[in-house]
Amino acid sequence: MAIQTATAGSANPGPPRYRRSDYDVTNTVQVSSVSATRKAVENLYVNQWPEASFQPIDAAFEFIEQLFAGEIPGYLGIDTVYHDRQHTLDNVLAEIVGDIQDEFDTELPEFKRVNANEFMVDGSLALYELKDLAGLDLESEEVSTVGGFVTHLAGNLPAVGDQVQIPPFEVTVTKADGRRVLEVRFRRVMTEGSSDKD
Repeated sequence: MAIQTATAGSANPGPPRYRRSDYDVTNTVQVSSVSATRKAVENLYVNQWPEASFQPIDAAFEFIEQLFAGEIPGYLGIDTVYHDRQHTLDNVLAEIVGDIQDEFDTELPEFKRVNANEFMVDGSLALYELKDLAGLDLESEEVSTVGGFVTHLAGNLPAVGDQVQIPPFEVTVTKADGRRVLEVRFRRVMTEGSSDKD
């Protein structure tokens, strides 16, 4: 059920604003709060890069707060139904952790993230799509799909369980039908001197 709110501090609240809730679609982060979203992003960031400085990201959240409050010279405060703090913070969170599926999104069947270091890919997924989905820029003049790329690297038609290396990933064939690779698992491998935070 949508929550109806009015613009705070206004004698004439204007048209009602509708939100599903104050939280993101996973109901875990209060995206109507800059500090709550900042804390969630900080936890993700520190977990991934424990030695890095959070200061630039902290400054970005401070800028968001100032921008919406109208404290940036030359800009008025913003409080519209669509371009409000909650929508902006929800987008910030999605940019950090990746798009979050909600009731209006459709699952992409060719790509399934298992965890931070692993994902499953349908063999028919186009190589160019892997760049957007996983940041892997694979190019080949001979093949156009992930399954074809794995087969090309293997030098023959791989069977289930066969592996190839696509640094920094170890790629395992999880489904094949004797004619083509149907599905593969990408798993980030740790090399000497690296950690799972890399």
